[in-house]
Parts: sequence; C-alpha cells; structure tokens
Amino acid sequence: MTSLAEHPARNLEQVHEVTREFTYESEFLSIQARQNELISLLNFDPACGTKKFLTSPRSIKACVIKGIEEWELLYKSQEELADEVIPAKFQKHRQEFLDLKADFYEKNRQSRLQSCIKARKKLIQKEKEREQQNATLRTENSFVKVMG
Repeated sequence: MTSLAEHPARNLEQVHEVTREFTYESEFLSIQARQNELISLLNFDPACGTKKFLTSPRSIKACVIKGIEEWELLYKSQEELADEVIPAKFQKHRQEFLDLKADFYEKNRQSRLQSCIKARKKLIQKEKEREQQNATLRTENSFVKVMG
C-alpha cells in the first residue's frame, strides 16, 4: 500500500478519492482488529452501553454460572439513575437519594464483577487441570506402547 503522500493524484478530485480509499481501508482494518480481540471481564468498557458486549467464551460462561446478565456489569451514571422512578417520599431529598442509589448500585456492580472474575479463574484452573491430566494420560499411554 502506498502512503497518501506518495500517491500520484493529479487533481483535487483524485486526492479526495484516494483519501476515501485510505479511510475505508483504515476503518476495515480497525474493525478486523477489534473482531480479533476478545472482550472479557478483564478488559471490557464498563460504560459501553451495549447490553451484550462480552465476546470471550470463558467470561460469558462465568456470567451464566453466576446467573449475572452482562448488562448488570455496566456502569450507570447518576443521570441514568435519575431517569428511573424516584419514590415520592424521596422527592424532597432527590440528590441525596441519587447519591445513595449510585453508591449502592456501584458497590453491587463491583461485587457482581468480582464474582464473575472468580468464576472465570476457576474455569481456567479446571481447564489447566484437565490439560495436565490429559498430558499425563498421553505420556502413560506412550510408555505402555513402548514397553508393550
């Protein structure tokens, strides 16, 4: 691929066309790179705003094991919480209510996230143990064949 500066464009229209080609190619490569990177419990954006965002099979399985929906791991701002119904008895102390609600929600979100991360670690540990057992069995079988 030639750089934009090296491209032999003769007029302004050609420059615009070449610029569009480079832009499309850059966007395509960016999309490809994002698709190749798994989004897990360890690297997701808690403010992404999408209800389904995890692409890592272990992270998804950990959430299922814990009975936690992906959207429950997302951050909620006070503005988002203010959009929810505020009981009439708290209307006079609206901001204090929102502060407490935001603090409560964030503590619960962090707790759910840590629970899922622990479940994910257990899944990884079990996979490693299975791999070690399989390697041991393969070694034992190889030894039996050689001795047999």
